[in-house]
Amino acid sequence: MSTPRKVLVVGGGAAGNTVTILLRRAGVEVDLVEAKDDWNATAGSGITLQGNALRVLRELGVWEDVKASGFAFG
Repeated sequence: MSTPRKVLVVGGGAAGNTVTILLRRAGVEVDLVEAKDDWNATAGSGITLQGNALRVLRELGVWEDVKASGFAFG
């Protein structure tokens, strides 16, 4: 099986963004699309992230941006 040259990822949620980052790191050209024009305006509302998700965000290199945009609680 040959390696795809270009991939279309549909859905700008956590999974769509994650797979886009990982595919681009692997050298695959990726287009990411989201059906909602304002999807970013409500993204992250009411989400609690567990330790394993935080490790993935660090690995993806986006943890500092997520941390700056979020609200920590104890």
